[in-house]
Amino acid sequence: MKVLQVTNAYPSLKHPVHGIFIKEQLNSINEKGVDFDLLFINAKDFGKLEYLKAYFKLLKCRKQYDIIHCHHFLVGFLSLLTFPKAKVIVSFLSDGTNEFMLTKNIFSEYLIKWMYSLILKRSDGRIFKKAIPDSLITDEFSFYLPNGVNLDLFKHISKKESKIQLGLDVNKRYILFCSLNNLYRPEKRYDIFKNALDTIKSNKSFSDVEELVLINESRDRVPYYFNAAEVYVLTSDFEGSPNAVKECVSTGTPVISRNVGDVQRTIGNLEGCEILSSEDPTDYVTAISKLLNSKYPEIRSLYKRRIMELQLDVGSVADNLIAIYSKVLS
Repeated sequence: MKVLQVTNAYPSLKHPVHGIFIKEQLNSINEKGVDFDLLFINAKDFGKLEYLKAYFKLLKCRKQYDIIHCHHFLVGFLSLLTFPKAKVIVSFLSDGTNEFMLTKNIFSEYLIKWMYSLILKRSDGRIFKKAIPDSLITDEFSFYLPNGVNLDLFKHISKKESKIQLGLDVNKRYILFCSLNNLYRPEKRYDIFKNALDTIKSNKSFSDVEELVLINESRDRVPYYFNAAEVYVLTSDFEGSPNAVKECVSTGTPVISRNVGDVQRTIGNLEGCEILSSEDPTDYVTAISKLLNSKYPEIRSLYKRRIMELQLDVGSVADNLIAIYSKVLS
């Protein structure tokens, strides 16, 4: 099969971790024998004009491929406007329409809903990182497929070694917050995390607790953050299938998360983990304090087993993606 991968998120010299999960997924299917061409719409470095240039590139090559796999809501919409001969598969990277942000008003909300409905109607396959929407649950060409985890990279490393690698105080206990490249992305809700941590640190019982923030870090150092932390706290308003949760779990570190995306499936009923349906910082204070005061047994093997059982390792996800390509083509 001839496959064209189209994405607006992919590592570049200026932003080496932007879209790293897409790059890793494409590498994994390539290792299993799927060759592809890549069209990277690098609007992050070169501006919105890149979308127009990409449109004309797609017009030229739209009949050359069997499958056009679009990674992102906007990329899928753009590709479909070229009326390609190929089968078009759209991967929603976050939570449906939420991954395409416009200034909120009646017109923008209507526009996004119209674009979304067009993608659902005209695409040949749809991949969701969180649960398939209720309206598509019986559609055989709508698929649930989160990003996979590289278990060779995200594995258990001792807390002491991890803290030393990051230049942290080995006598401190760290609470982790993650945001890919911007601490203050509105949907990530750092304000909830910061409020909760300030409250916890004001308690003399937790005088050894410190904040640990993961942003813009090289890929090989990321596992040290998960292993150095007592817990990873996710406070986002919305997510698809948060990669940091899966990667953290694969190292054996507990997660306290807001009930977003597919976190219920990933960490539900895992000892030491907790899911909150709240944006009240007080609830996070309670959950974090409970974990810091607990003496849960050695559970790292149980955490990693959950990743394997859910087929969230990168190899299994690659196999499932290749199966989706074959099904759409047939």
